[in-house]
Amino acid sequence: MTATEMSTNQQINSIVVDSQYDNHFVYYALQSRFPRYLTSVAVQAVPIMSKSSFEKLQNYRTTFKEQKKIGALLNLIDERISTQIRIIDKLKSLMKGLAEHLTAFTPNTKIADCLNCHSSILQENQVKNEGKYKVYGANGICGYNDSPAILEDAILIVKDGSGVGNVSYASGEYSVIGTSNYLTAKSGYSLKYLYFCLMIFNFVPYRTGMAIPHIYFKDYGKALIPCPSLNRQKQIATLLSKIECKIETEKTITESYLQQKRFLLKSMFI
Repeated sequence: MTATEMSTNQQINSIVVDSQYDNHFVYYALQSRFPRYLTSVAVQAVPIMSKSSFEKLQNYRTTFKEQKKIGALLNLIDERISTQIRIIDKLKSLMKGLAEHLTAFTPNTKIADCLNCHSSILQENQVKNEGKYKVYGANGICGYNDSPAILEDAILIVKDGSGVGNVSYASGEYSVIGTSNYLTAKSGYSLKYLYFCLMIFNFVPYRTGMAIPHIYFKDYGKALIPCPSLNRQKQIATLLSKIECKIETEKTITESYLQQKRFLLKSMFI
């Protein structure tokens, strides 16, 4: 994998590929090798890829025709992944826009009047890598446990840290890390509708703390949100849930392409 290095600044280097190599092939060959390089220098506080260390990376020898085929295939997968990401972003924008439009009623109900707030004391170091029941953290599933703490659908809301105010929805039997609260609906209210309301709710005025931001239910629970009749709530929730389902389907497709790419990088560049 012969190439020359041209410095652009102290943190970025550009690689000029020799004419005997295909650009895409070299690009993906580097992608396959760089994680292993980082592992080898993991003891360093700040891993550095210098010109000398780059030149020590293992070379790959194959025909230029074969390089073109490999590079083209992996580039097509990358293009598909990029397309999937754009599809997901557009669907998220659509769902948010519709949620804002469909909930454009006069705010008439305090959050605390339609939702119950529950806390968790589970710490991340108590979570296992394997288990029967999911454990949710600030960024989704963060591990597993052998027994669930929650046995019903709930709105999960991050109350501490950089993701404060992030809202998600969980179903079935599961647990949550103590940095999140979980909210359940009171009688006469649709939990899924309230989830979409909180998804577009502005939590910024209720944040406290400088280094580590927090939000407290006792504060934002006093805020008013629009709550039409229960039937209307369910209608809105059903419509928005269909878009959310489509987003999850597209995410699954995207992950399948990512897995395919990881497999090919590992298999083609041994």
